[in-house]
Amino acid sequence: MESLSSMDRDRADLARLGKKSVLKRNFGFMPILGFACTVIITWEATFLTLSLGLPSGGPAGLIYGFTFVWLGMLAVFTTIGEMASIAPTSGGQYYWVSMLAPPYCRKFLSYITGWITLIGWQALSTSTVYLCGSLIQGLVVLVNPSFDGTLWQETLLLWAMTFFCVFFNTTLGNFLPHVEGLGLVLHIVGFFAIMVPLIYLAPHGSASYVFGTFLNEGKWPTQGISFMISLNVAVFDFLGSDSVIHMSEEIRGAATVVPQTMILSLIINGTMGLAALIATLFCIGDVDAALASPTGYPFMEIFQSATGSVGGAAFMSVILFIMQTFAAIGLVAATSRMLWAFARDRGLPGWQYLSRVNPNTSIPTVAVAVTVIVTCLLGLLNLAGPIVFNDVISLTVSALLLSYLFVCGLLLWRRCTGFITHNTRHLQKIGISDGDAEVQLYWGPWHVPGVLGIVINVIACAFLVLIIFWSFWPQATPTTADSMNMSVLMLGATIIFAVVWYVAHARKTYRGPIIELELEN
Repeated sequence: MESLSSMDRDRADLARLGKKSVLKRNFGFMPILGFACTVIITWEATFLTLSLGLPSGGPAGLIYGFTFVWLGMLAVFTTIGEMASIAPTSGGQYYWVSMLAPPYCRKFLSYITGWITLIGWQALSTSTVYLCGSLIQGLVVLVNPSFDGTLWQETLLLWAMTFFCVFFNTTLGNFLPHVEGLGLVLHIVGFFAIMVPLIYLAPHGSASYVFGTFLNEGKWPTQGISFMISLNVAVFDFLGSDSVIHMSEEIRGAATVVPQTMILSLIINGTMGLAALIATLFCIGDVDAALASPTGYPFMEIFQSATGSVGGAAFMSVILFIMQTFAAIGLVAATSRMLWAFARDRGLPGWQYLSRVNPNTSIPTVAVAVTVIVTCLLGLLNLAGPIVFNDVISLTVSALLLSYLFVCGLLLWRRCTGFITHNTRHLQKIGISDGDAEVQLYWGPWHVPGVLGIVINVIACAFLVLIIFWSFWPQATPTTADSMNMSVLMLGATIIFAVVWYVAHARKTYRGPIIELELEN
């Protein structure tokens, strides 16, 4: 009876948003916590992105930057979690912007937010499968130093990993909760499987070096500028926290479970990530040798130096590859659900096909297929060289954080003007309008009340503005056409295309989130 009651509440919550329940709610608390943790994989990401952050921040910059970003992201997702509790829908940011924005710009802001969120998730999926492919190539170099990998081989590996993720998200789609539950176990066990031998076997540096050494290999005028640029890497290590949001319509008890698992996954991943980062920096040994590793990944050199064994280093690296694969599977799932939800509200070209759900599996297979195609196309950018990966990371950071900023900024305005009030859930009406009317909103069961909620909301907005500004900066100076940060061009091109499509066609079909049904009295 308790399970039935929970399912009834979920259907009622979705009905209040004007949506029909068409996806299976396969995820309970632990499976979706595993999903969130294995999508974020923060401690694993600290190893994978070491070569990007170390030259700009140095050991001390990485530690302080990681801590600063961790606290900032907790503020952001505490605020985002409040909206997820009010409206637990797979649409996420664009849907909430439509609920919060003034009537005169509601439709356009919601539409642009949807496109920005979607390109951010597509870039995140691409960068993750890119890391999977390049890890395979790095492992081959580790065990066979004479191997000389090429960019086209790396791109083919990226495609292969993408199609592997498709297999899990379609053929084995209904087993995804079990897969992600296994991922959570490996996420924790793998942490100790790497940390114990690394700490025990590797020589240790001094605390003064780890906590007091900053680097500025980008030749910026001040260390402060170099440090701010290095924050992008720490933000990337935490991206994916909102993956749970886009799976909301497949989660039991979504109004409470979604915000709880977002915050808990950030606490778990942040704690393990900081511990892994500090341990790695104490065991790094020769920084120049690590950065010059022929594998392309400094951590492989660190593992080999610590264990004195190629086999030991390969085993530890395989653990990171497996966890990166789990992340890629979850990211393809979350990206496809975001695309499906936006298409359901007619925000994308071809929405009639993209919004279809397979009646046999209750999986949006067309959306999964398009997600994969776009990921493969973005993967072709890898042929331009490794510097493009930095741009994809910057695009992911700027696009996703910009979508968070729209939500956090509008929520701050609404909560300060008394637009959102408390009420019992069964008295709530549909919290969205398909016209110009203002609809009263009510806080969900997960809410930070009073002044504390406002303070956290302000901190979230300030943090997002700061990070978005620095996300467009290049890694080094002087900047050439080859080394410039192209993320601003890619994000700008997406927004321009969205605006052109809106003016030409979408303004006639996109009315904001569609009310598919009306609540019974």
